[in-house]
Amino acid sequence: MSSHRLCGFALALCGVAGPAACGEPLTSCEQSVLPTCDAREVDCQRALHEHVACARGVAAGEDAPTFSFLTPAEFDARYGASTSLPAEMVQCLEIAELWPFKPANDPQGTTALFDPDFRAVVVVDGTAASSILGAVAQAQRDAELGGFAAWRSEHAATIDQASALDALFAGEGRLFGDVAAFKTTPRDDAALRELVDTRLDDYDDAVRELYAYARSDSYTLLQVDRHFPAIGARFALKTYLAQQPGALEEAYARPVRSAAELIRGRLTDTPPAGPPATATVPSSYTLRGTERLGAWAYYSLLARLDPPPPPQPYMEVTDVEPQRFGDVAGRWAGDRFDCYADAINGTPLVVWDLAFDPTVELAPFEITEPTIATWRWVEREDSLTLVVGLDEALVRSIVDGL
Repeated sequence: MSSHRLCGFALALCGVAGPAACGEPLTSCEQSVLPTCDAREVDCQRALHEHVACARGVAAGEDAPTFSFLTPAEFDARYGASTSLPAEMVQCLEIAELWPFKPANDPQGTTALFDPDFRAVVVVDGTAASSILGAVAQAQRDAELGGFAAWRSEHAATIDQASALDALFAGEGRLFGDVAAFKTTPRDDAALRELVDTRLDDYDDAVRELYAYARSDSYTLLQVDRHFPAIGARFALKTYLAQQPGALEEAYARPVRSAAELIRGRLTDTPPAGPPATATVPSSYTLRGTERLGAWAYYSLLARLDPPPPPQPYMEVTDVEPQRFGDVAGRWAGDRFDCYADAINGTPLVVWDLAFDPTVELAPFEITEPTIATWRWVEREDSLTLVVGLDEALVRSIVDGL
């Protein structure tokens, strides 16, 4: 890091680290403290860039991220709606009664984010510098990847892997935004890590929201996208506290294959299984799409169809739920979600094959009949096949042939 950039950073921190720091160049990241400045100023943007890089343990790039400022109305108009999947896949996901995949118009709930399409930190005008740190961390990773959007497009082969890569990218930004925010006085790496370990709650609240929403009929794909980064943040936190940055880098270099790896908190050498399509479907039904939904979808299925737990206060989750969440991820080994539609009237039909690790035990569960469509299933030691459709006779005949 060049001395003239360090001087500029020190000047941007005047009034934060004390009079002695004003005008004095930083000699190490130990002296870096949280800037309290106007993010519209170029010097402030540079200061945020340098400070976040110190939190991440990397050298700041020559160029600070690009910043864009919007009014609150402009921000919500641009980022308050989800993207939609193909109509046929949406139909199949709906009759399977997983979390709803309908497009949603939902307030963003944040005042700063990184837009991977424009490769810019987008900020609601007037947002405090401390609320921008996570977006800056994502901008730095975006630069290291040569553009997250293009990198994601290259590697995200399924809904499952796309959600994992999104969670990793957003979760890492969340973690290092928090780490940078904690550093309000000069601290060395060891002292900062100890502070983070003491004060950060392992993202328990955010993960608990994820558990609770799994049982909610109003949980949209957009909300999954916004809450699942807590799993990515937890994964990044584990590598940070263990002083294993290489594990986080490996998650990008490989890259992470499934959301189950993030939930387990470790990468595995075994890629997700691709269960063979075992069902015989009438020729009048056309295969419209094949997806891997991942361990989170399997957990959502159990949360919705298993007999629910005793009534609890809204959003409260018992200690049993986190354990079940981990067990599901440990047992899940892969899945294949085939979406069919009748060629004449477009009636949807689902065949969902799930592969399991037979060495991982899961507490018994009962699949109850949902309300939208007819469900039938075949359980095996290491797999489960579910057939879901609006034509009960057809569903029965397909299952009888398994």
